[in-house]
Amino acid sequence: MTPTLTRYTREQSRTDLAIRMIGHEVRTYLIRRCTGLSEDRIRKLYNVYFRQDGCPVTRHRGKTPRQPEYFTRNLTAQLEATTFIRVCLAAGIIRFSEQHRIAPTLPASSAEYGQKFCDAYEAYMVLHNPPGLSFERSWNLIDALCRGHVVGMTNCRRCEVSFLRDTLDANDVVCAACCLGPLQ
Repeated sequence: MTPTLTRYTREQSRTDLAIRMIGHEVRTYLIRRCTGLSEDRIRKLYNVYFRQDGCPVTRHRGKTPRQPEYFTRNLTAQLEATTFIRVCLAAGIIRFSEQHRIAPTLPASSAEYGQKFCDAYEAYMVLHNPPGLSFERSWNLIDALCRGHVVGMTNCRRCEVSFLRDTLDANDVVCAACCLGPLQ
């Protein structure tokens, strides 16, 4: 490949990723972090591809929600968060380290990470329709998990499957699936 073609391909890939992330209603900051595109370029992409009458995609403003306790607030949220973590493990976005902690496989500020994350989120959306987690909450879940901040993975006392848990919670270590019981 010629240098010009390589540069064009890389720029097209970053633009496609930005459009994909805009479609998931991701804030500009996170799109910039993954793509390196300017705020102005991201606004222009939104105006060209999404600013039409009846388009359901909105642009969120302000800070991204970052409360890790959100994911363990109830059994449904905990189950959906655990599902998303499992999808991310299968997609190769994160892995278990030797210390049995979650670690990213790629830098979170790379376009490749952004692409894989979009793939994982879209797979999660197929499993949970409508999704209980937004793209940005899912992003922050993985970030909090990798930092070991308030949430972590542990094994269920009953079924021995690993699940997301509030590390500060002193209650019994039972996953949401076991708490909810068998499906009828």
